[in-house]
Amino acid sequence: MKVLNPYSLSSLLVVSMFSGATMAASDLINVSATVKGTCQFNTTGTTVSFSLDPSSTADVTGTVINPPQFWCTKGTVYSIGDDGGLQPNGVPYEMEHNTLLGETLPYTFSYVDDGTGTGTGKSGAINITINSTVANSAFVDASVGDYNDWVTLTINP
Repeated sequence: MKVLNPYSLSSLLVVSMFSGATMAASDLINVSATVKGTCQFNTTGTTVSFSLDPSSTADVTGTVINPPQFWCTKGTVYSIGDDGGLQPNGVPYEMEHNTLLGETLPYTFSYVDDGTGTGTGKSGAINITINSTVANSAFVDASVGDYNDWVTLTINP
């Protein structure tokens, strides 16, 4: 009778236990995102209106209806600019008479906050405060009727 070596038997068992097993592998996956700096207006249809009475001796400040409001991505530095209006005579901020072409009324147009800042995110709306005035000397001899101009605001992130 042949006697088995106990050490060879245990080696055989260990080899047979692991011979059907597989080894796991892994991979590291990079996940990334970029949040873009952007600005968007929340409002449309802002109007600055003046009621000009030539018998007055005072300058007239415009009434701002539906002031412009916007938001910028948090941390985005923005600046607000404008095109100076339609400029019928090449001069920024002139309203032109609706029917008497060439007849204009100059006015001032500015932003209280100087038009620069840093965004705080979509839920942090920013109001633009506009100041606009027509000097008394500009309208005391003006023709009766309606005058208009269109100023385009732009926000640059």
